[in-house]
Amino acid sequence: MLTKNQDNEGYFYLFPGGGQEHGETIDNALLRECIEEVGKEVEIGELLYIREYIGKNHEHSSFDFNVHQVEYYFVCNLVNE
Repeated sequence: MLTKNQDNEGYFYLFPGGGQEHGETIDNALLRECIEEVGKEVEIGELLYIREYIGKNHEHSSFDFNVHQVEYYFVCNLVNE
């Protein structure tokens, strides 16, 4: 499940995600973000991939220069679909 987004360069797609709140587990953050961003409840499965993003090393470094984040990608299934 991806979100469809648009900027001045056109359309692009992103996985649901966002910041993990202080004291929030990764699972709870994932459940919350899917509900907030796509309005769907998910069942969390296997962890597939971990990506470390260091903004200064990428094409968007002009505005992401100080961003350093770790992203976790899980298999998820929609609940009640």
